[in-house]
Amino acid sequence: MTAAGFFYGFDISDGKGFLSKVFKTSIYFDDEKKVPYYVILKIPGDESIKEILKKQNLDGTMNIELEHISVFHNKECHFYNDVASKIKTLKYPKCYGSKDLIVGKQEGALLIKFLGSDSVIVPFYRSLNIHQTKSILNEAYKLQEHSLLNQDDFIKDNWEQPFTEDQMKSFLDLARKGIPTLKKYILKEMWSEIENDLDNMISNYIKIMRYVYIELPKSNGNVPVICHGDMWINNFMFKVNSNEYNVLEESDYIGDARMFDIGTRVYYNLYDAINICKELHPEWLKNSK
Repeated sequence: MTAAGFFYGFDISDGKGFLSKVFKTSIYFDDEKKVPYYVILKIPGDESIKEILKKQNLDGTMNIELEHISVFHNKECHFYNDVASKIKTLKYPKCYGSKDLIVGKQEGALLIKFLGSDSVIVPFYRSLNIHQTKSILNEAYKLQEHSLLNQDDFIKDNWEQPFTEDQMKSFLDLARKGIPTLKKYILKEMWSEIENDLDNMISNYIKIMRYVYIELPKSNGNVPVICHGDMWINNFMFKVNSNEYNVLEESDYIGDARMFDIGTRVYYNLYDAINICKELHPEWLKNSK
């Protein structure tokens, strides 16, 4: 066995790691003929989010303390250590070790496989293509199937939604402050079409978030399942296809397990969406003539 000579890591968060610093870590061996081995080290903390808010002149607008961050980090450690291996064919990076974050007693850490340059994230401002969407849905169904078949373990593991109402209010404040910036980048014609809807969504943000995250998963006999809370920003990695169009088709891993929480089955969302479309379509058709 070749002994490791030394370790070197550099921060690759690049303003994207809100609740942790992410380091690409190189492990060099005493045997110089051996190439370095690369892993990803995630250290939970509030430094990243404070840096981001400061750059946007939004200091103090979001109330997320280490106690809150520990919930996200420890949930991610639990998923990789105790849950992921039980879900057949689920795509996730290998975990080499972890430490829970215990505020005031122990710093947290998570060491996972480096997926390399052949895996990338689609930017949040781009839509996924049909192949990428199907790939992600396949992984979501695996999470949901596991939840449905292991409800006792699922409930015991406490996947409850981690945001408090105070934090929801801070998200609302950020959304309101971001509207003027958003307006600068949208054509006037497009803005006039969405302005009223956007105002309604912002005005009812707390009600919507409370309903979607807290009330809906347990209402009307609904059976809760593990949900991925970061789908809206394309928080998945895809393998780069070798064809000439460089289409990203197969998901390499499902995404950030910190954001997994209790939620509603995809079936119910699709079922409700169809019913809403049927209800609204005649009125929309009449107004569009």
